[in-house]
Amino acid sequence: MKRAAPTRNSFRIEGMFDRMDAVGKAILGITTQCAQCHTHKYDPISHHEYYQMFAAMNDFHEACVSVYTPDQSSRRDDILTAITGIENQIRHDTPDWNSQGRRVSRVGSRSDPRMDRDETDHGTV
Repeated sequence: MKRAAPTRNSFRIEGMFDRMDAVGKAILGITTQCAQCHTHKYDPISHHEYYQMFAAMNDFHEACVSVYTPDQSSRRDDILTAITGIENQIRHDTPDWNSQGRRVSRVGSRSDPRMDRDETDHGTV
């Protein structure tokens, strides 16, 4: 029987299991591998606690340090300068952008009956 090719998500999950093992051993000073599948009476953490920690760590964003060649760095600086110039031009051309955004969001949310009341109405919905 032929196995399916590993997916990007399966690599990510395997990486999370490795990370959990490393954090358990290096930082917490405990083994966590048993709790990945089940709970023993005298294990340092339960199966449930393992996956609570797994969920928290799975939500963390890994640091990514970008290293650029001198040419890439120069090109990046040019692009960021151009973006800043465009943003400044937009701010200059539309100084009331903030109030325009509020008007658009109010008009777009008329399907919500709570939005139909007057802005000065502070009663409960």
